[in-house]
Amino acid sequence: MLVEINLLPEKPKKNYLILSIAGTSIVVGLLLFLSGVIYYNSLNREIERVEKSIETVVEMQTLAMQEQSTDRTDQLLGETVTWLEAQQLSSTKVLDSLVHQLPSDGSFVNYYYSDDAEVELTARFSEERDVSSYLHNLDQSPMVTNIVVNTIQQGDNEYVASFSIRLNISQDKQTEDNDSEELEGESDES
Repeated sequence: MLVEINLLPEKPKKNYLILSIAGTSIVVGLLLFLSGVIYYNSLNREIERVEKSIETVVEMQTLAMQEQSTDRTDQLLGETVTWLEAQQLSSTKVLDSLVHQLPSDGSFVNYYYSDDAEVELTARFSEERDVSSYLHNLDQSPMVTNIVVNTIQQGDNEYVASFSIRLNISQDKQTEDNDSEELEGESDES
């Protein structure tokens, strides 16, 4: 019988349970940390996407409001242009009418035509009766609603008279329409 004698002290058995629990805890902690970072980043991207969507919606609303404002402005501008065209007198026709009424030896010194159908006119005449004749002719014109002689100045063999004339807008428009109809009729006959 053999007897074994071991003089070496017995080694205690290693406990791997603590190491495995610690390792598992570290791995789980890392996984939780990584998943938290990934979730945080995805939330940030979602927030950015929503903010961009909100900005896009706000821009679209702004553009829609501007378009509505522009449409309204265009409509008002069109109405204003139409109204102005209806109120506008042909300055050429006014000038032709005023020149046509002048006596043969009369001439204009100054002519000012305003948009509100008023004319300030200064004319030169050789005789005083030419001034009254011109005043009478303008007074009889259907284009003139009111005429006032502001001044008559006598110079060397001439008279210079200043007139304020208020024009009849509707009469000028009728004359203009009749003239355009006559022109169309002449072009049809050609």
